[in-house]
Amino acid sequence: MDILAIDQDNADAWSLLASMHAARGELRAARKTYEHILTKTDATESTAPNSAGSIGGKRDLYARVALGNLHHRLAKQHNAKPAVRRAAWLKCPWGC
Repeated sequence: MDILAIDQDNADAWSLLASMHAARGELRAARKTYEHILTKTDATESTAPNSAGSIGGKRDLYARVALGNLHHRLAKQHNAKPAVRRAAWLKCPWGC
């Protein structure tokens, strides 16, 4: 969390935080963190060595896939219809 105090737009740091929440079973916190990456971080290339190349912003592929996986897990735990509706905004920005 120290990096977020320095750089609020660091998509890699937000991804790690979301992954930590998911690993702890804090699915709602993980969902909000991945949504933060997609809506509030700048779309820039990662500068971290050996990084997966997370770009942040609405085109961050890792955050989109991880968020879809979280919606799938939440749908299994609860009624599937609300989770599917929440995932509907994840339409591919490239016209997939």
